[in-house]
Amino acid sequence: MLIEGGKADGTELHEDPKFVENVWDILRSGSQTKYTDSKTRLLNLFKESENARIQRLITGIDLGDLKPSQLLQKLRSVATSGVSENLIKTLWLGKLPDSIKNILIVSKEDTDSLAIMADKICDMSPKTEIYSTSFGHNSSNELLDRVKNLEQQISALCIRTGARPRTRNNNYFRNRSRSRSNRRHDFNPKGKLCYFHFRFGTKCFPEKCQTPCSWNQKPQENQENSSLQ
Repeated sequence: MLIEGGKADGTELHEDPKFVENVWDILRSGSQTKYTDSKTRLLNLFKESENARIQRLITGIDLGDLKPSQLLQKLRSVATSGVSENLIKTLWLGKLPDSIKNILIVSKEDTDSLAIMADKICDMSPKTEIYSTSFGHNSSNELLDRVKNLEQQISALCIRTGARPRTRNNNYFRNRSRSRSNRRHDFNPKGKLCYFHFRFGTKCFPEKCQTPCSWNQKPQENQENSSLQ
């Protein structure tokens, strides 16, 4: 920290610049209480608020590769005086794997005794089982978010690469079908027979006939045309 009695220009201070620049005006003022004033300002600027500490207790600290007793001490070191021991115990139990928490939660021992018991359970259980359970407990939300992001990326990729070609293909087949229909409708060689009578002759169903068609008008000529097929 700052050394009382240092030069007013701060040349004897060997501190991180981010601290010095926040109290530079106090150091240059020549005040006899510059050390106390600088300390007060820095504490106000950089101390963690109680709400931030509680939030970090809830979301920022996990078991990881710590022992349960180490996790408990870490939670206590971050907690402020306003955080009760019961709240710390509840948060601590919530961060333990279910295989350990379900054993401890029915015990009436104090928190320190439960921490010792939890350490013994960890020592007797395979490491892979403990840590895999802990990972699944603490990272489920993160995994769900990743899966959701992957689904969105796949959906976007399908839209870019699949939707447009399918649209073109559908239009292509519709156009081909419409073109064949138009050809059949317009077909009238020498202004006599419709497409179906010219193509199938006597085998053509009456309802397929399209006007103009001379099939019923000149049956003899129609029979001659159909015999050519």
